[in-house]
Amino acid sequence: MIILGFLSLLLDLTILNLSNYTFNSLNLFFPYLTLIFVVFYFYLNKKINNCYFYLLILLYSVIVVNNIALTIILFSLIYLWVKYLKKRTKDSFLTFLLTIVTSIIIYDSAYFLILVLFNYLEFNVFNLFYKVFNSLILNLFYGIILYFIIPVLKLSRR
Repeated sequence: MIILGFLSLLLDLTILNLSNYTFNSLNLFFPYLTLIFVVFYFYLNKKINNCYFYLLILLYSVIVVNNIALTIILFSLIYLWVKYLKKRTKDSFLTFLLTIVTSIIIYDSAYFLILVLFNYLEFNVFNLFYKVFNSLILNLFYGIILYFIIPVLKLSRR
């Protein structure tokens, strides 16, 4: 499972380096493959007590986001959201897709609002919607692959 997490981080970095399309200082095609893996990890496990998982989040924050505190806050927010959804809904494929979509929307919206709050970006709803929905297809595709490949690799729930 840890190898899959670091593979997600490597794919994130590769796609980010290959796509440098920006619009008003906003990267338009931002893959969240590591976030999708983390959502899947939260979805599978009841308790998070793996040091490799925390190392993955630390590497993601240092390499991709460049802000450790922001990443920890946002990933904690995603953890609480996934935990809430998992408690309120049944485990199914559609629930997992809903979890991915809402997690990306929460992560992107919170990140965008923090950038607006510190006057790095100008508030524009169009930019927020464009950023969220532009890379949603890639991230959903990766989530679907994870959903079907984990049982094949026989990585069970803990």
